[in-house]
This record gives sequence, C-alpha cells and structure tokens, in this order.
Amino acid sequence: MGQKVMIKTEALKAIDKAFVKLERACESTHDWDKYIRLIQEEETGHRRFCPDGIRCGLTRAQSVRLFAVKEIFERFVPAHPGERIFTPEAKDYFHIRGSVFGACGLADVRGTEILKAFTRIEMSEWLLDIDYAELNKDPRQQKEQAAA
Repeated sequence: MGQKVMIKTEALKAIDKAFVKLERACESTHDWDKYIRLIQEEETGHRRFCPDGIRCGLTRAQSVRLFAVKEIFERFVPAHPGERIFTPEAKDYFHIRGSVFGACGLADVRGTEILKAFTRIEMSEWLLDIDYAELNKDPRQQKEQAAA
C-alpha cells in the first residue's frame, strides 16, 4: 500500500479487510453498532438525492464499510499529507455528519485497541490508497469510457 490508486477489486478487498479488523477492535461495545447505524442512515439519506438514472459505483453496504473505516482513521491521522487532523467541536454539530462525532467517540473509547490493530502508517497508507472518487464512478460510464 502507499500512494497508488488501487483498481476497484483491490480497493474493495482492502476496505473489507480494514473494516473487519476495525470491527474486531471495537467489538463488545454497543457504540460500534450505533456508529454503523449512523453511517447507514446517512448513506440512505444521501442516496435519496441521486438524480434518476445515476448509479453509484459502490453498493450501500460497500459505502458504509468505506466510511466506517475512513472516518475512524481520520481521527488518528490526517486525511491527506500536509493537512492536520480535524477534530470537530460542539459548534460543528449542525454542520458535520453525525458519524464523524461517532468516530470521535469510538476513537476515544477504543483508541488503544484500534492502535493495536493498525499502525498510524497503515492508516495513512490506506487513506491514500482508497480513491473514493474513482470507486464511486457510475459503472456504465466506465464501460463507455473504455469502449471509446
């Protein structure tokens, strides 16, 4: 891993692997279940606004797994090189997805376990390798581009 854009099948495997490992680090807590429900609700709401005929390149379940890992990793390492870690404050509550606050909570409650499961370098490399924009392309558009 590290600063290369993965093809979709590789990226989905990396997302699943990190999700399962993170889930284990956060298991035995209802906080994990609440966190996943927050992301599921956000993803469902987000998909309601998709224009007719536009399909996401990820399933709802794949998106939930992606964002579950991404938001927690971003509590420990910056999302991009040169940035700093963003930690929301109470004043941000109405402007930021609730799942970001859930990720902050899990990072506080299960931080030791999460850092035993992943090094900060692994987290940084995962964030660099997973390209949401590429994964989210409509599969029909990719086929059309490949045919052209």
